[in-house]
Parts: sequence; structure tokens; C-alpha cells
Amino acid sequence: MRTLRACLAVAALWSAGGCLGDGGTVMLTVDEPMTLSPTITRFNATNGTVNKDSLGENHFTATSGDGTFTMLIIGDLTAGSMNDLANEHNFLSIDITGAGWSSNGGTIAIDGVNPTRVRFLAVPMLHGSGSAKGGFVLNGSGTFK
Repeated sequence: MRTLRACLAVAALWSAGGCLGDGGTVMLTVDEPMTLSPTITRFNATNGTVNKDSLGENHFTATSGDGTFTMLIIGDLTAGSMNDLANEHNFLSIDITGAGWSSNGGTIAIDGVNPTRVRFLAVPMLHGSGSAKGGFVLNGSGTFK
């Protein structure tokens, strides 16, 4: 019985997008900083994951010593598609040392699925919470498993 439960748990994790801790690489650069505080120059993480919930929402996360990255994209992810972050439900946020910035429009390109490969195309970020000040443009790419 324990073996059956273990097999079912592994199957559930596999169907949800991979094993726990089995993430991709997220490498983002901060361009065009304007009165930015605290200072940020990049975001790098080796644990990028994406999970689709029962409502069709894709939840992206990555955490590193630099902070936490989260993104929500509604609907199916299709290789070759472009997703508008100005859509009322899609968003991206980065939280670093108690300071948070949120996307203010911008576009991401879906370069592949399984794993999901995303390019961030000049996503404008504005201060949103905590001690965050200023804004910047986010560029780079990420692989999310």
C-alpha cells in the first residue's frame, strides 16, 4: 500500500510539472534604472518553476539570494506566442530585500514549452511595495520547469 501511495505521489508531481526542487534557470538584467532604491543590477535563480492551476492560470516562481520573482499568465502557453503583460490579469513582480516592483505593461515571448522558455522583452517595472523607489526595465530570459 505504501508503494502504491508513493507511486501515485510521484505521478502527481510529474503531471504537475516536475519534481520538487527541479527548476530551471532565470537570468534577468535591470536596464535603464531611474532613481532606483535599493540598487538592483540583475536577478539570477536556478530554481524557476511554473505550475498551471485548475483555473488555467500559470504561476511562475523563482527565488535566489537576490530576492523573489513571481509571474502570473492566464491561459495556455504556446511556443512562439507573445503575451502582453498589460492584460488586466497578467503580471510580473520582483521583491528584493523588502522592496517590491511590479510590471507596468511589456511583453514576454514564449520560446518553448516543457520546459517553458520565456524571454522578457523590455518589461517596464515600477515601485510597488515596501521601501522600493524608482523604476527600471527588465530584460532577459528564463527556463521554468
